[in-house]
Amino acid sequence: MRLFPLIPFTVGVSLLAVAGCGLLDPHAAVADIKPVWKIEDPEGWGGYGPLSPVGDMVITSYPYSPWAIGIDLKSRQFKWRHSNYVNRRRSVSTKDGFFYTYEGDKGQNVPYRLWIARVDTGELVRGVALPNPSGVDSIENYPIVSGDKLFVVSEKVLVSYDISDAVDPKELWRVQLISGATIMRVDPDGDVYVGFSDRGSKEWRENASLYKYSGEDGSLIWKAFTKYSDLNRSGDVKSWYEGTESIGFDGDRVIVSAGATLQAFDRRTGQRLWVSPEVQCGGVVEGGFGGPLEFGGGKAYLLRNSNVCFHAFNLSDGSIAWTVDAGQVAPWAKVTFGAANQKALYHNGVVYASNEHLWAVEAATGKVLAVSRTRAYQATSTAPILYNGEVIVNGNPIYAYKPLR
Repeated sequence: MRLFPLIPFTVGVSLLAVAGCGLLDPHAAVADIKPVWKIEDPEGWGGYGPLSPVGDMVITSYPYSPWAIGIDLKSRQFKWRHSNYVNRRRSVSTKDGFFYTYEGDKGQNVPYRLWIARVDTGELVRGVALPNPSGVDSIENYPIVSGDKLFVVSEKVLVSYDISDAVDPKELWRVQLISGATIMRVDPDGDVYVGFSDRGSKEWRENASLYKYSGEDGSLIWKAFTKYSDLNRSGDVKSWYEGTESIGFDGDRVIVSAGATLQAFDRRTGQRLWVSPEVQCGGVVEGGFGGPLEFGGGKAYLLRNSNVCFHAFNLSDGSIAWTVDAGQVAPWAKVTFGAANQKALYHNGVVYASNEHLWAVEAATGKVLAVSRTRAYQATSTAPILYNGEVIVNGNPIYAYKPLR
């Protein structure tokens, strides 16, 4: 009779022991990384878009809304918020205390214009009419500053402006493009790369999907194919660029995230140097979308659209260095990395990325060092940045973390 009451007591002790070892803690297998401070929107909206840093200020926006926001990271305060222009662009470029953004988009009943505004106050200074009033069919294009030049894509037109006077752009040249460009990037020499999506049209299939133009006069330097069919591979997966940095640069090479592969080209000649294996997540080959690229430690890091995996590629030959599957490592943090602007951050041998939780991964090996248990709810549409030695994540609220190294 005495044995009966001892059974639940023994079980209880055992459970306490197991819990004490952390085996019942769903987070126990992964170390935590805690925020050291945060900034909350006084109106309770929280930040959604990527942070564009300018000194101590960052500019962000609420995607698909007219709001643009300026935040002072040093004082940790929201400084201004403006809704008198349509800032659907998720990134902005800056020069001499001013920033550039777009107004309008296909389907919106507003003229398509380039806006110039003050970084410190958000006050609009000037609007410039763009060549095509109907806007562009990709929300990922944004004005890019390179020295005293500003490059803009407006529907099928690439335009260059002289911005020696930041608030008084003067058109230098314009180039007719084959289709609505999905992404534009400018290399360290000031030349412009435009990538196109395979929309299934005959026009696209008969033309290259990556073009390089001279930043000086807009002349075509070379063009290259990134679709699979000319690589003698089975099928024809779309070469679709996604995100503001699906085209990146590593020395004399341009690296392209298009479709399910990374591809490297010689920046001078356009010669293809290598093609990576197809990207897989959970044993499934991913097709369709590329994504923004980060470089560091001899590798390229990729977070693909609508994907719970984190990928690294060796820049020497395009081979896959490692893949981290969020669902396998931390099921409680199994959220897609996948907004179009979601990009990793490389710092001192560690790669940081956010999918509502901040991940810290060893760049050399792919070992997950820590995952933050603090959730940043809109962080799938932004990317970590480095400010004053801290990793900043925009995600309602904005969080700051001490790097692991």
